[in-house]
Amino acid sequence: MYSRQNNSNASSPEEIACTNTRSTWDIFWSCLVTIIACSWVSVHPNILAPDEGRQRKVLQQLELTFWSIISPEVIIYWAASQWFGAHRIVSKFSKYSWTTTHGYFIQMGGFILYDGDNEVGVLLPDKLWDLLQEGKVEMPDTTENEIKDRSKGDGFSKGFVIVQTTWFVIQCLARRVRGLTITQLELVTLAYATLNVVMYTFWWIKPLDVETTVRVDLLQPTIVKARISTEIRETDAVNKHYSNTSLPEVPPCSYPNGQARPYGSFDQINYSHLFHRARHFVSGTLFRWPVLELISFVHGMGDATGNDNTKVDSEKRIRLNTFYAYNPNLACGPTPCAAKTLTRARLNLFVLLPVVGIVFGAIHCCGWYFSSPSIIEGEIWRVSSAVITGIPAIGLLGILLTILQQHSPINFVQLWHGRLIAILIHLMLPFYGVARLALLVEAFISLRELPQTALEVVEWTSFIPHV
Repeated sequence: MYSRQNNSNASSPEEIACTNTRSTWDIFWSCLVTIIACSWVSVHPNILAPDEGRQRKVLQQLELTFWSIISPEVIIYWAASQWFGAHRIVSKFSKYSWTTTHGYFIQMGGFILYDGDNEVGVLLPDKLWDLLQEGKVEMPDTTENEIKDRSKGDGFSKGFVIVQTTWFVIQCLARRVRGLTITQLELVTLAYATLNVVMYTFWWIKPLDVETTVRVDLLQPTIVKARISTEIRETDAVNKHYSNTSLPEVPPCSYPNGQARPYGSFDQINYSHLFHRARHFVSGTLFRWPVLELISFVHGMGDATGNDNTKVDSEKRIRLNTFYAYNPNLACGPTPCAAKTLTRARLNLFVLLPVVGIVFGAIHCCGWYFSSPSIIEGEIWRVSSAVITGIPAIGLLGILLTILQQHSPINFVQLWHGRLIAILIHLMLPFYGVARLALLVEAFISLRELPQTALEVVEWTSFIPHV
């Protein structure tokens, strides 16, 4: 990419009258629409409880859109986990002719177990399989078309995202070929567009905005009611999603049968006391909300790497956690204790997260030599780009060392224990978030001073439909 040169004589948007030019507002609007619209449409949340209402649904969508902008590679990992889980479910239920759509639907919490008129809980893949083998339920006869009818994802929304993203990528490439300046905001948007394409690919078949579920009745409610309810609630009560604005005490991050989240947990690495100190330090300040939300988000993402877990809230209402994904046969994350049990497909998922982060950061690094309105802003851009590229690289190194450890007798490899990587990742997460926000802020404020070549357009790209 060509470096942006400072030009004090650059024309202001009001002075531009030629048809082959654009204003600062045009740049701002096209980038904003591409980032927000693509992030909003590409995120496919799980099904909420029926009584949570439209307001909670909108808030969840806003929250997921926010995190897809702040940390899109983590949302991609969730999407990839559900894609992997959907294909494993299809294989598991092959004799019932289930499709990938069914695999996504059950991961969303689409099947609810009933004992007469009483709701017992969300049916997850392993529980449904066990009940089928025991003859306690009949296989739901819901077809793929019926599930698609419940989805609100229409061709218009998907088409809009595809057309808008395609236009944006093409016009950026055309500007590069013509030697025209690509602004920092356009570079940031290009990075988001690239990751949204990956996210959309994994969730292309997943139903969107589903509000209704499928009822599955127990065949012998009076006999198995107590047993089934106890089994589901004992399994489901393990993992609670930190979505409230109030700050609860952080419980031990434990799973059934000694399972643990990838990269360890606060409890496992004896880091809980530091977390509580940090909590009291930031309490009452302007940084309290983002810090707590970041911690909540990190813990919530554990649901994309665990087994069948649902949420039971204070009203005994059962629904899936926000980031649930079906990941069978995974005792723990990419730590030495789990390295021997990781399948190649699961290993690919663990590698995907840091790789996507590195790609995202590398696109920002393409603006390394862009000149900025000030020297300080240029340094902020370079340092922040290095941070969001380097931290995922450290995570990738930890995973690769874990893989090497199970095949190597060399003692120095043992020093790179998974917990060390977990400590580093937790320590660097705040810096990662700050760097991501710094890049976003700098991309927008850099629009105040643009060279003339940034305001020129490649005329033929205007004929491609876009907003």
